[in-house]
Order: sequence, then structure tokens, then C-alpha cells
Amino acid sequence: MKKEIVNFLGSASYQGDDLGTYLWANRPDGTRDIIGVVYGYRTEIEENEGVKKAEDFQDELGNFIAQAINDKIKKDNLLISKINEDIKFSNFNLSVRLLNCLKVMEIDYPKDLRKVKRSEIKSARGFGILSQDELDIFMKKNGIKFLEE
Repeated sequence: MKKEIVNFLGSASYQGDDLGTYLWANRPDGTRDIIGVVYGYRTEIEENEGVKKAEDFQDELGNFIAQAINDKIKKDNLLISKINEDIKFSNFNLSVRLLNCLKVMEIDYPKDLRKVKRSEIKSARGFGILSQDELDIFMKKNGIKFLEE
């Protein structure tokens, strides 16, 4: 569920106006969705310190919340990447064909792919275009790169 939330949010930002400060999810596809509104905190400050101080406080509160969300997203993205690399390939939804090719090369974990060159994988017994495409998609999705040629 955490990965779905991180993917949904993309990143967070805030935008203030006369009515409140809006928290936005800046989705990876370029769309934006309101995920929260900060309002009602201005009244006490406005009475004691003026409108400008109250507006600034509300905007800073929105910025603080947006930054906290972004920090959490960054942390979770690192954890998701780390977790993916430490799970055996047999636990992923990969074809038997690709799993067998990786097994022949004694590649059990995604992190092991960083230690081999693409040309070594391509030369593995039974490794054809379908396996190559499937592996390329998996690696791109998980941000894994082969050892440089």
C-alpha cells in the first residue's frame, strides 16, 4: 500500500490564498489533486499580531506539512528500492523462462544484476528477446542498471 501512496502523491506542494492554504499532490503524470486545506489557524494570530503575520504563519504551516510529506516520500522511495533489491527473484511475478535464465547465471536477487554486464546476460543459455524485454521492464521499473560495458 505504501508504494501505491507514494506513486499517487508524486510530491507535495502548497499554495495559499485568502481562504486558506491548499496542500497539493503533484502527480507523476503532471496532474494535481488537493490533498488537504490548512485554514482556521489565522484567527487568533490575526487578532493579536495582524493579518500579514497570520497569512505568513498559515503559508509556513502549509510549507512545513508539504515538506514533511516530501521527506517521507523520499524516505519511502529509498526503502522501497532497498526492499526490492533484497527480495529473491522467485518472489516477483516473473516468467519461468526469465527465472530459469537468471538461475543459470546464479543471479538470485535484483542487486546481483548490478554486478553483471548486459552482454553476459544476453549470452546466457535460453535468454532470448522475450526474456530480455521482460528483464528490461523490471530493471527500469526498479531503477536497476547493469554493470557498465
